[in-house]
Amino acid sequence: MVGRSGAGKTTLILGLIRLLQRDGITVAAIKHHHGVLSPPGKDSARLFAAGAPTVLLAADGILEMAQAPTLADAKRRLGPDLTLLLVEGIKEYPGAKIWVGEGCPQAVPGLLAVVGGVGPPGLKTVAQRDPELVYQEVVRPFLGREGDE
Repeated sequence: MVGRSGAGKTTLILGLIRLLQRDGITVAAIKHHHGVLSPPGKDSARLFAAGAPTVLLAADGILEMAQAPTLADAKRRLGPDLTLLLVEGIKEYPGAKIWVGEGCPQAVPGLLAVVGGVGPPGLKTVAQRDPELVYQEVVRPFLGREGDE
C-alpha cells in the first residue's frame, strides 16, 4: 500500500485485515516507520551495538522486533502459514502495490490498482477507499480467489 501521507493507507489496511481474517486468510502487516525505533544511547541501541542482530522491544502487551531485515527476512520470520503480507509505505518494495489517493506517478513498479485517485491509463481504478470494494475488486483477484465463498 503506497501513497502520500494522509491518503488513507492505514485505514484501508485496517479494513482489509478484518476482511481477510473473516475469510480465513492469514495476514500480517508491516508499517514503514520514518522515526528511529532504537535511538542512540537507549538500551535497545546498545544491544545492537553489542552485536545482537535482533532486539525484541516489549511494553504493555506489545512486542516489536527491531532490526534492519529485508522484507524477505520479515516474511520468513512471520511464518510459513502467512498468506498475505500487507506492507504500508515502502514504495521501493519490489512486490505488488496499490496506490491510495491522488498523485499516482505514471511509473510505479508492481502497481495493481489505484484507490481513490486517478492512475495511468489501463490500470484498475477503485473510486472509493472502501475496504470491501478494494478486497473484492483487487485483493481477491490478486490472491486467485475470485469465486471463493
